[in-house]
Amino acid sequence: MSESTTTTCTTVIIGKGEQYEPWIHQTKATAFEHEVWEYINPQTNQSERPVLVEPLPPTIAEVVSMQEIVERRREKALARVIPTTSSSSSGGTLTPTLEVDTVSPPRLSELEAEEQMTYSMNVRLFERAIKQYDRKAAAMRKMCSRIQETVAPNY
Repeated sequence: MSESTTTTCTTVIIGKGEQYEPWIHQTKATAFEHEVWEYINPQTNQSERPVLVEPLPPTIAEVVSMQEIVERRREKALARVIPTTSSSSSGGTLTPTLEVDTVSPPRLSELEAEEQMTYSMNVRLFERAIKQYDRKAAAMRKMCSRIQETVAPNY
């Protein structure tokens, strides 16, 4: 014969000081479950608590410097220089016209194979980080609602 055990989970609503300990334990357990306790722990000074920050997408500039890109553009432009005639006191001489884009941000196509792989890895890491951020941001909103629902208005 097997015995059946029933477990009942009761949500603590804090309305009096003596309810704080059970309430904070329950709140902490929920926050740990969602991996956000470090952001809301009331026993940590607010200035010492980490802040949940949305990660920034990677940029090509993290893989290669703008100076390197401009140098590559210069080399590419030199390879296809079109000579033009310029006038001088000694007559016409041919001087190359070299126009190098030093303003436009680097493009993926300007990266070498290894740099493209590094950039692709950075994109994958970002995608993972943004998913984690989104999950934690949702958990923080849930915790905020939970705290509001479990604290009596007169507390």
